[in-house]
Amino acid sequence: MKAKIKIPSKIKVMTVKLVVAYLLNFIGFTFTLSTMSLTGQELLTGSGAAGIPLSLLSGVALFSALPLGKLADKIGRKYALIIMIACYAVGDLLGAFAINIRSGAVYLAAMAILGIGVGAMALFATAVTDIYPQRYKGRASGYAQLGVMGANMLGYLVGGQLVTYLGTTSVYYAGFIAQIISVIIILSLAVDTKTVGENLKDYWPEDAFEKNEFSVQKDVDTKPEHNRSWVRLLIIFPLLISVLLRVFIHIGANFVNVALPVAFTEIGYPLTAITIFMTIRAFGSFIFAGPCGNWIDRYGRKLGFVVAPLVTIAGILMIGFTNLIPVIVIGAFLIGVGNAIANVVPPAVANDVTYLPERSAAVAIFGISTNVGGFVFPTPMAFVLDTYNLQTLAVVSSVALLVPVILSLFIREVSVGKYKGVNVKK
Repeated sequence: MKAKIKIPSKIKVMTVKLVVAYLLNFIGFTFTLSTMSLTGQELLTGSGAAGIPLSLLSGVALFSALPLGKLADKIGRKYALIIMIACYAVGDLLGAFAINIRSGAVYLAAMAILGIGVGAMALFATAVTDIYPQRYKGRASGYAQLGVMGANMLGYLVGGQLVTYLGTTSVYYAGFIAQIISVIIILSLAVDTKTVGENLKDYWPEDAFEKNEFSVQKDVDTKPEHNRSWVRLLIIFPLLISVLLRVFIHIGANFVNVALPVAFTEIGYPLTAITIFMTIRAFGSFIFAGPCGNWIDRYGRKLGFVVAPLVTIAGILMIGFTNLIPVIVIGAFLIGVGNAIANVVPPAVANDVTYLPERSAAVAIFGISTNVGGFVFPTPMAFVLDTYNLQTLAVVSSVALLVPVILSLFIREVSVGKYKGVNVKK
């Protein structure tokens, strides 16, 4: 057994900067999420009004993910990340303006601009995994998710307090400030992570690499087989199941972000209490993001494909069928755990089955899949809740989450990160 490899100091610094920038950027979006469904109800009309802002945002994100991913493969991750963060910042400012003038149309425009940035959110994970050798891709994906999960945990808690004491628009202004700091951190990166990924031997000791990890020749950037279209990438079965996992796992997040605020407000829970439940979900994601990366590097990706939906189902049923606070807390936590696993596994799979020149495009597909879930589920979930009740929504959501579990059983992972029928020479 090989001795444990220490992460080089330069890689540590870059990782910390990227994770902190990810946290600061996404915390503003989490602030927005904590009020989005209730703001939708207030500024818009219709039985599904609570889910319309998130559906629109996610719909726009569907179309921004792939172009921004391809842009990142061309100009590098650094400047693509700055473009993405700028969309978040502009969306936050416009969102505050819309609330001030009580305009549903302007609020939806703000959500559309936010959606452009949200579509490219996975670029942070790409940037972090760029700078790690193959055997540490799962761990790197876990590190990247600490940013978004930490933002979820802090954002819901702090956002609820800001709304309570300073008003709804305060979360949008706070998010804007956080995003400006995020841009400054990204600008401080001396080397683009794509450049580091192309020259890993200059940053890591030799024994950090797998045998034949660098067997591909230097003309990899120009070979068509190493820069495939998104359609060809999507038909790679493990990557396809990763996409579907990201789509369906959004049911759990929407159950907490869309259904829970509406249902619990109606039975008398204050917004501060609801945001605590959201924070607990995020806490589950945060503390499991890092360990999950290590587990899938040790036991394989397929474990994550199966466990993520099952854990989420358990959490949804706990929340849907009880009013007991301790059970709701455990349910929210389990949904967070499932979300962490479902966010860590796909970037690791993308690194398993793709080449560096096409990797941002591959990860961008996850951005699309995430936003398919965000687009498809919120409005019908709000409709089911409005028409029936939380228990019915819990059952329907749980049945839907069985789809990725069943499909993942057909993945043939012969060893960690190696799949039958998928041959990628690193």
